[in-house]
Amino acid sequence: MTARGQFGQGTKLLISDRDETSPEYLEVAELTNISGPDATSDEIDYTSHSSPEGWRQFIQGLKDAGQVTMDGNVVTDESLLDEGEAQDIIDESFNYGGHIPMVLAWPVFGSDDYLVLEFTGIVMERRQIEAPVDDLLDFSAMIKITGELPDKPELKDLDTLTPDSEQFKLGSRRYK
Repeated sequence: MTARGQFGQGTKLLISDRDETSPEYLEVAELTNISGPDATSDEIDYTSHSSPEGWRQFIQGLKDAGQVTMDGNVVTDESLLDEGEAQDIIDESFNYGGHIPMVLAWPVFGSDDYLVLEFTGIVMERRQIEAPVDDLLDFSAMIKITGELPDKPELKDLDTLTPDSEQFKLGSRRYK
């Protein structure tokens, strides 16, 4: 049997620019690691005196779509500030709350398309910047997925995706 696997480089996290008239996705620049989502569900114990052979019995309860965590290099070079705009949106979204459409996209070997998972999230941990004396400025952040998570990623062209501007209003305390 031939070994199969997929090289992870080229994975992208896209975040909505929150423009209510003509929203677009921006790539979070300089990511070095993306993890998630890590969906889970609650368990409900329905064990009774008539449960067979003394074994507990369970049914699935409420589902939680989990979170997406990221690590990356901080963008500070003036010539790259446009590329760092999505990093700034992460910080702003933490401060102002609200749901943000996002896309996690994995590259597909031999194709221009990506395996795409579209979801809505809220920023639970803003960029935590680390400044080691002998290395790059880097950051980490965490997005909590809210609502339903698709069953599986879909093969899509990233250039055809547009955020749903109605999502900005959900859960928002105040957006600029």
